[in-house]
Amino acid sequence: MLNKNGVDWGDDYGSSTFQYGDVIADIATYIAQHGEGTQFWLNNVRGKSVMAAERGDRTYAKVLAVRSDTAELTQDEVDQLNELGLPILKVALPYGQYKLFYPKAYEEGMPFEGRQWNDSTADCYRLVLDYYQKELSLKLPVVVTPSNYVAQMQSYAGVNLFLTNWEMSGFHQVMFPQKHDVIYIRSGNVRLDGPDHCAIYLDDNKILHHYRHRLSVIQEWAGLWRQNTVMILRHNSFT
Repeated sequence: MLNKNGVDWGDDYGSSTFQYGDVIADIATYIAQHGEGTQFWLNNVRGKSVMAAERGDRTYAKVLAVRSDTAELTQDEVDQLNELGLPILKVALPYGQYKLFYPKAYEEGMPFEGRQWNDSTADCYRLVLDYYQKELSLKLPVVVTPSNYVAQMQSYAGVNLFLTNWEMSGFHQVMFPQKHDVIYIRSGNVRLDGPDHCAIYLDDNKILHHYRHRLSVIQEWAGLWRQNTVMILRHNSFT
């Protein structure tokens, strides 16, 4: 199987482990109350997965609880997945196995929001690369990064890859952001000198980013994200 954006892709759909345990207890409680056949939704709220009774603007996946011996999809469920056009979290009852599935259209057209975190395949850096290629037709040079590179930068490696590669990647530093600029942020959650996170600046003071172990999301450039901004970088293609 091909792994792309943290998803294993087959001929008809993609799949991955559902990573957000903080919502699993809520899902289990809801299913216990409503039984098999239950269908509800997951919303992306500031990068966190939150249950919802109805589909809305922040919905990124559907939850389907059915009686089954396995969390793998039936052919009917594959058809439903691709017709829905949203990921489905299948919960197999009564034992509660679960797995997240993606419609085939996401293989080449994965939305920028709602991506699960996966070291070195779906993270803040990979989101920037994908954004620049899809939105701006700019293929940035790919810097080889080790798995869990932030932890490695803290320990034996001692090299901040954010700081050593931005000029080579075709960027220059500016003071005031405009659309498509890259923002370097020191999140404060790791002991590392300099930035450990990056985001894309959008219109209306919004940023697109993918923070560790959260969903990728568009949110205000405010609070922690703005206070801990270290650098603003603009590609040399733009003035």
